[in-house]
Amino acid sequence: MKDGGGDPTQSSDGLLQRSSLTDVVFLVAVIGVIIAAVLFRGTSRTERAAPAKTDAAAATVPEGRRGGIPFAIPGAREDVKRDLRNLVTAQEWVFADSIHYVDDVSLLTRERGLILTSGATIQIVWADAMGWAATAESVRLGGGSCVIRLGPVPDSLRPRTKVQHREGEEAIPRCDGDP
Repeated sequence: MKDGGGDPTQSSDGLLQRSSLTDVVFLVAVIGVIIAAVLFRGTSRTERAAPAKTDAAAATVPEGRRGGIPFAIPGAREDVKRDLRNLVTAQEWVFADSIHYVDDVSLLTRERGLILTSGATIQIVWADAMGWAATAESVRLGGGSCVIRLGPVPDSLRPRTKVQHREGEEAIPRCDGDP
């Protein structure tokens, strides 16, 4: 029928119009090229062709990338680490006054004047009178995270980074992508 009320993607003989199909194929090809360019940006051909490592953490993060995490914003790790070091200072102020650590970051920002500037979400995941542990996550870290602990935190409660599953030394922030 040629009354103009039919499906515009079908010709009079019921087949999909060639120009619509060509447009869809072209669009899919362009999207594929963009995705490939984003995924392989900054890697050399030898890095892409290298055999996979057997270590799970090493296989998760490509070698040769600056900072180790492909989508991390430059400087983000340092900003988050600075916030975690400031968290250590604030927790020590609390401990000096009350001989215990707190398990809520908002108490430290509100009562101790802790200022967090990295934009990361920092969560104290465990605390008692003798120690504490925290994690930090941020979109700027490209899917990675940072961890810190202070005092005798039980092994089973020590936080690990999201991507490389790393644990830091006491009072030293450790992030995915650290050397």
